Amino acid sequence: MDKDGYPEESDLKLIREWDYIDPRGLVEYLQSVWWAPDYIVIKRGRKRFFQTWIMRIFISTVGWSGNEDIIEALKFNFFYNFYWIRSEIGGHYTFEIPIKTWNESGAGLKF
Repeated sequence: MDKDGYPEESDLKLIREWDYIDPRGLVEYLQSVWWAPDYIVIKRGRKRFFQTWIMRIFISTVGWSGNEDIIEALKFNFFYNFYWIRSEIGGHYTFEIPIKTWNESGAGLKF
């Protein structure tokens, strides 16, 4: 992240190339480079029809162009394809990750 809070190209490259089988580590990394990280909310819940446990990740860009750049980089990662549930006007994104996958990943931040 630069002095103004914008992600560096190296941050965006790391997000694009992050191993999608480590969703927890990726979300932790997103929080570390996100302007206003309180707008990345993680909640445990159940999937409505299947009653399986999941982690729901709610991300809001807060209109910050640096955060929007991060989302654009994330769209090039399989994480987005596997776990994306919904996008809403205003830069709001929801992801759902099976709890087993969440618990087995996240060995820590990868810098």
